[in-house]
Amino acid sequence: MIRSGILTFVFFCILIAAGCGGTNNKDEAMDTQKLTNIENIAFDTQQTAPSAFRFTKFDMEVDYVDTLSYGIDYEHENQQTKAVIHEIGEERISGEEALDQLTPHFQEMSFDENTPEDEVIEEVLNILGLDQTFKEFKLEVVFSNGVNKEYES
Repeated sequence: MIRSGILTFVFFCILIAAGCGGTNNKDEAMDTQKLTNIENIAFDTQQTAPSAFRFTKFDMEVDYVDTLSYGIDYEHENQQTKAVIHEIGEERISGEEALDQLTPHFQEMSFDENTPEDEVIEEVLNILGLDQTFKEFKLEVVFSNGVNKEYES
């Protein structure tokens, strides 16, 4: 809603500015080009997602007995953000919907590159509300300072 309001505001500002100028066709073409550029500003949720987490990459897969699994692919790099939640037996969630679901959980996570592996695994499972009786746990995290850590159990 806010994004569309901003876009509408910018659109009207350009229209007003274009109306105040002369009737030079070159100016009108330039204003049209500016409007096109403004419409292409990164309002896509893949680009405007928060980067304030402790990490820039969070790639997790948890496998349970009977082939049930849960996975998260999150990456924020070069002002581009990708967020996908994989749930076997349920719909795959991606984009803004996935990011909306993950953001409060990621903000709650307090581990860093110095936290012991077992504490990281326990914290992640607890925060995400996942069952502790997994068959296999894999997590790759790239922290904001560039440190890459892998956790497995």
